[in-house]
Amino acid sequence: MRFHSSWVAVVAATAALACAAACTVTTEIGPGPDGGATSDGGDGGACSTSGTGTVVVNVTGLPAGVDANVTLKKPDGSNATLLRSETTSGAAAGVYAAEAARVTTPDPLVRTVYVPTIATASVCVGNTETRTIEVVYAPLPASNKLWMTTSNGTTGTLLGFASASLAATGAPAAAIARTPDLGRPVAFDKDGNLWAAGAGFQRFAAASLGGSGALAADRTFDADFGCTPGIRSLAMDKDGNLWAASICQDGFVARFAAADLAASGQRAVAKSVVAKNPDGIAFDEGGNLWIAADNKLARYDRSRLGAPIADAADLTIQIDTAPPVLTSYGVNALAFDKAGNLWATDFAGAKIYEITKAELQGTGSKNLVPGIVL
Repeated sequence: MRFHSSWVAVVAATAALACAAACTVTTEIGPGPDGGATSDGGDGGACSTSGTGTVVVNVTGLPAGVDANVTLKKPDGSNATLLRSETTSGAAAGVYAAEAARVTTPDPLVRTVYVPTIATASVCVGNTETRTIEVVYAPLPASNKLWMTTSNGTTGTLLGFASASLAATGAPAAAIARTPDLGRPVAFDKDGNLWAAGAGFQRFAAASLGGSGALAADRTFDADFGCTPGIRSLAMDKDGNLWAASICQDGFVARFAAADLAASGQRAVAKSVVAKNPDGIAFDEGGNLWIAADNKLARYDRSRLGAPIADAADLTIQIDTAPPVLTSYGVNALAFDKAGNLWATDFAGAKIYEITKAELQGTGSKNLVPGIVL
């Protein structure tokens, strides 16, 4: 059995969505239907503060036993945290505003992320009046699944396997099968959007990943790496920057700032890290960059990533086989688990192995024999 470089996307989806679950989504008051949430604050935003009324916050869309995460801002400047629907009678008149954060449900493999939408986030409660704020949660299509691509060039299928189908040995059918034009390297950002590198870079919105059939990117940009196909893998860091490993020009890793990902267009390519023959890339919980480079594992510390790096890695690890056969494993796709252990593939040897969090410490260079090899 061969483990292709798309294997890293499977675990990358889990990591990205775990982060997304902890990120607060604020619904801002907008000018109308095209500006996000609306406000009924009255003419010119004036709202009487005389008397009392009733405020209803209605929360829907969550499974039984799953708490919401809603903050209700009151006219006196205080806040209340709501875990479910709530009605407040005798509430002081004035403006009430709501914010909501994503929540998750536990799962043995990949948890589900629920995303809130608030159509009218701010209401004016007048004397004897009742006003309602609707908070509607819906599952993020990218969550509760493991993802992989079968792309060859830019032709193939994006597959999402439901967590429940992966609990036992077998050949589960994909819950989602989409046919976008995307390359094999993919990565998820913290909001569950899928980024892919093929003929340029594409973003596929998280909300669009459900269903079946063709899938169109909602954002694209081009970047000239100097050869085609030049991208081996992608990774997102904690700050929302997109990193791409390229085998062009003897090998390097490029960084595209989060601000550059906000719109389509042409992007310049700069060598953020020079690394020979890079393959998989991944970030650990500390924000350090790990690169599978020239069949070794290399760590570049986060403190050095703000400027181009052309010198040696902070730590280089050669992965050896156990005696009596003394050779080295290849290092291809990379992914971290929630405990901070690094899993890597040896494509040529059809192996997956683990390097523990403790073994990833230190500086300089060293040789390791992995304790778990699959």
